[in-house]
Amino acid sequence: MRMVEILLEIRGAEQKMKLMKEEALKEKDRIIENADKEADQLIKTAQISTKNFYEDIVEKAGEEIRIEREKIIEDGSKEADHLKKNADMQVERVVDYLVEKFERYVLEK
Repeated sequence: MRMVEILLEIRGAEQKMKLMKEEALKEKDRIIENADKEADQLIKTAQISTKNFYEDIVEKAGEEIRIEREKIIEDGSKEADHLKKNADMQVERVVDYLVEKFERYVLEK
């Protein structure tokens, strides 16, 4: 009888081990599934962060370019005004010179 009891205990232990193995496999699958979901979420979060970072950089660069462009235009305008004033002064000097030459020519005749 003792042999039968031992065999029944062994069979019970085998059944228990089989159930534990099945539960462990289910737990493994659940852990893997959760890890996959978490990894997907991390990837999405990283993509959003990267996109936002890129957009911020582009926006800041655009603003810097706009400011630099306005400065270049302003500097160019100042330089153009300066050149125009110099040209106007040169024209006045040339006109004065030509009038003086003309007056000398007329007076000499």
